[in-house]
Amino acid sequence: MTRVAQLHHFVEFLQREGASVVTTELALRWATAATSATPATWASRLGNVRRFAMWLSATDPRTEVPPSGLLPYRYRRQPPYVYSDEEIERIVCEATRLPSPSGMRAKTYATLFGLLAATGLRLGESART
Repeated sequence: MTRVAQLHHFVEFLQREGASVVTTELALRWATAATSATPATWASRLGNVRRFAMWLSATDPRTEVPPSGLLPYRYRRQPPYVYSDEEIERIVCEATRLPSPSGMRAKTYATLFGLLAATGLRLGESART
């Protein structure tokens, strides 16, 4: 969901609550209301509201800006999986068996996987070359 869409949802929440001003309590309650969301999502939602509240506080001094670090969780990227030489060999070998009406699919994918493994390119980088 985009930041703008999140802010629209937050404003709708404020309206349902009958609130005429942004408070830290309301912002925190809204940010953590999505029970199926991860703590990283909660922190992101609160961060978006916090930026909005900072902007709004310039024209409405009643606006409370939630303190930074209230939901300090940050997304931590998982370490990449590094394929072994044997796994790469099996993938390229299996790619050569792909069915294709013109016979090019197997050669294309075997070449592509070999290129990715040999150069370290990401898939999107190989497609732009």
